[in-house]
Formats: sequence, C-alpha cells, structure tokens
Amino acid sequence: YTNLGRQRPVAEIAKALHVSGKKREAEKSLDWVVGVQNRNGSWNEVLPGITAESSVDTSIIGRIVLMAYRKTGKKSYLDSALRAGQNVLKKEIGYGRFIKSFHHYGDVLNVSANCAAFFYGLFLQTKDRNFLEARDRAIFNCCKWQFKDGSYPYMGSERAYPYENHFHVPDPHYHAITLYYLLLSDPKLENPYLKISAEKAIHWLEGVLHSKGWDWSKGKLVFSLGFTAGYAYAAHCFDFFGKEKQKNVCLDKLPELRMKYGFCFWEEARISETIKGITSELFILTGKHS
Repeated sequence: YTNLGRQRPVAEIAKALHVSGKKREAEKSLDWVVGVQNRNGSWNEVLPGITAESSVDTSIIGRIVLMAYRKTGKKSYLDSALRAGQNVLKKEIGYGRFIKSFHHYGDVLNVSANCAAFFYGLFLQTKDRNFLEARDRAIFNCCKWQFKDGSYPYMGSERAYPYENHFHVPDPHYHAITLYYLLLSDPKLENPYLKISAEKAIHWLEGVLHSKGWDWSKGKLVFSLGFTAGYAYAAHCFDFFGKEKQKNVCLDKLPELRMKYGFCFWEEARISETIKGITSELFILTGKHS
C-alpha cells in the first residue's frame, strides 16, 4: 500500500481495509502514513506538478488516524492526530476560514467543513474546548455562504489565488461533500446555525437528484461536472435524514460506475441537462430571469 505514494488515499484505503476485517493490512498502511507525516504535523496533498501540505488532507487523514487509535489503542496514532490538529488550528486566517494550503487561499467551504469534522473528533477525545470552538467557527463560515435555496457554493464570493474567478456557485458534488463533513462535525445538530442550514441543504440536494442521478444542469462548477464520488457522500446525507428513496438512488448508481479496477471518475452529463444548463446561463446573461 505504501507504493501508492499519496498519503490520503492510503489512509482511506486503510480505513476500508479495517472495516472489511483486514486489520493487519490496515495497520501496516496507517503505520506508513504516520511515518511520513511532516514534522509540523501536516500531511501532503500529491497532485500533478505539486506536492504540498494541505489542511484537507491533514484533516481527513488525522480523523482516520484518530479513529484507528480508538480501535487499536495505539498511542502513536493519538500522538499523530493531536499534532495534526494543532497544525490545522494554525491554518485559520479568518473567522472559521481555513486555507487549504500555501498554494490555495480560497475560502472553500468543503475545506472548512473537513476541518470542522476533525476538530469535533479531537474534542470528543481530549475534551479540549479549543477544538470545539474552532469547529463552531468553521461551521458558521460554511453556513454564512449558503444560498437562499439551500445550496452551498464551492467557495465564498471573494476571488483568491490560484483561481481567476471566484467560483461562488453551487455544485451537486461539492455540496454533498460539504454537507457530509458538516454532519460529521455535529451529528446531533446541536449547533443552531447548522441545524437550520442542514435542513435547507438536504432539501436542495433532494431537488437536484432524479431517478437516473444528478441533474448536472444545476452544477455551475466546470471542473467538477460529472464527478461521481458525490453519490457516496450524498447517500450518507440522505440516510442521516431518513430519506431512503434518495439514498438508494445514490447507492444504486455506484455499481453502474464501477469498472474492473475501481470506479469511473466522471459520468457524462446528459444532452438534455447540458442544453438546460446553457439555456439558464443565457437567461441570466440577458436578464430574462426572475
């Protein structure tokens, strides 16, 4: 598992291995992940042309390592998660706004939601209210950008490096990811902002899902059009709110996307949805919308 070289996928594979009963292989993978953790507590995101520490990867991996500590009692996992938590706390550059990395300064909602979920896990483990307060700030930052119709934009309205545009637009895939991690950050919906926000968010998510999958005409984020992982995140969200029909649509969609060695990364948007999306954009440009 270590020859993959990418720390977050290895951690996520380890989590899946543990769930499937392969505990030895899971610990072997996590031991490698802990061994390559940066000295400042972060983990790197590995992308084409760039390898850099990332708050998203650090939060996701840290949360998995913390879960592994609870399962195994292995102190090295707890120490690793705590160092990661301190690193992520330092990435807050505004009230509840956490930057992804030194190469990415956008106020991206799924970043703050990821951090919030990790902070909640750390609070449960340590009872340190600094983590709980950081979680609440991250939750608020996500809720404040939510559109009136319930959708979460990919990021806030401010353009930031490395983007040329602000990307303050809705998207089914990233909406599902943001809601998923927000629900993990407060599974009892005790935060008053999230309680209101999550109910609106699941209503929007329900509205953009039909019997064949996402209505991609509702997605305005070019680089995520057709992403498939959102179905898995959305299945958890629908299950959380007891929406069995919608959950099953998502779960039934996943086998359709399965390939011999894994899952399709993209699904093709239907022609009707493409036309619908283009038409709606023309109405906005010409002012022919309410």
